[in-house]
Amino acid sequence: MATKGNALLDLAFAMDCTGSMDPYIDEARENIVNIVDEVVKTENCTVRLALVEYRDHPPEDETFITQKHDFTNSVETMKSWLEECEADGGGDTPEAIADALNDVLHLSWREEATKICVFIADAPLHGLATDDDEDSFPEGCPDGLDPMNISKDLAGKGVALYVVGCEPSVSDYKDFYLALAEITGGQYVPLTDANNLTKVIIFGSKEEMSLKKLEAEVEEEIKVLTSSGIVINEEELSSSLHKKWSDRGEKTKQLMLNHKVLETAKNSANASAMAKMGFEGVRNLFATSLREAKRDSGKCLDTSKSDGGGDKDLQEEMSKADKVAKATRALADLKIGQKSVDKSFKKVNPGELSQTIDFGPAESCQKSISKSWIKVDLGELPQTVDSGPAEKEALSTEEGSEYQCIDEGVTMSQTMRIIQKSMMKMSRSGKDDKK
Repeated sequence: MATKGNALLDLAFAMDCTGSMDPYIDEARENIVNIVDEVVKTENCTVRLALVEYRDHPPEDETFITQKHDFTNSVETMKSWLEECEADGGGDTPEAIADALNDVLHLSWREEATKICVFIADAPLHGLATDDDEDSFPEGCPDGLDPMNISKDLAGKGVALYVVGCEPSVSDYKDFYLALAEITGGQYVPLTDANNLTKVIIFGSKEEMSLKKLEAEVEEEIKVLTSSGIVINEEELSSSLHKKWSDRGEKTKQLMLNHKVLETAKNSANASAMAKMGFEGVRNLFATSLREAKRDSGKCLDTSKSDGGGDKDLQEEMSKADKVAKATRALADLKIGQKSVDKSFKKVNPGELSQTIDFGPAESCQKSISKSWIKVDLGELPQTVDSGPAEKEALSTEEGSEYQCIDEGVTMSQTMRIIQKSMMKMSRSGKDDKK
């Protein structure tokens, strides 16, 4: 039994169970006992486990769309579910992502628990596929489910999505998955090696449990502001709370990649916009971005050339366009970063922005803050722009990338995640009861 102490953790897995996912299913199956033992031992908590398996709608897959296994506190039961999982089928490229999210929403989450869903995906969802990926349901989920609204409902229940993106399969759709994580106050975790999945689950669970203690404080602050008729500015509230927690020496666990914090929706203008949309808006933005990238690259819409050269050039142009968008976003982030960094940090003269941009330190590495300065010639943005805070520089998921869990001061990224989740939770409270 996964029981120890008074803290409560509800940990759900949503796993793509189509043909390419064998290594990830094997990793979860072989390590589930170790995962739970480690979390229970170090966090002094009681853990419940749930599993949602997903494939696709018929006729693309005739086996099942989803299979839901509700929460259990028996590790052996969870292990038996994983032993019955098989990677098979799949049909076209997209899978039943929206249906899986809907099953996760309707698990029996405990109100008082820390709630995490590790959502493992290696494909897009229906309605969001590039020209290279066949989609039998190009309008979206055939059952009419909106993944953005479902994610907002998950946030309303206090469920954080840890979206594990199996790269490079989902690289073209990273903005969408970043947006899902943003909505729920969770994180997007890129993986190229299934062997890292165990670390991600353990470290992510530890981080969320360490943040749980701050949620009540954030919610109380939001209540005070709203009852006073004050319109909440998330950036200002983040700076205020971050300073308060820093001054009192508050510490949290942090899941890191190569000792850098993970990329967030703030690193992508498109992802930030998607987090505020319904799925129809997401589809339109995705299609528009794709068309603009093609137009700007001067490539024709036909990408079926046998030599693949057109596709490669298009990807390069899309990458450049994305860097420009991220650089624009980084400039907006300067205001937040300057409020929270140490006084020894060199300030930016707005008149010198054409020569020097501070993209911000990796928040957990402020002792080496001077190393995070980057020189950028704005005239060369399409070629030479770094894509966001200094934390971005080590986000590579190339072979050899490592995940760590550290215990340091609360980061600005964590502060903003807690505020995002708390505001969504409070704004959607009571919605399920009314239904």
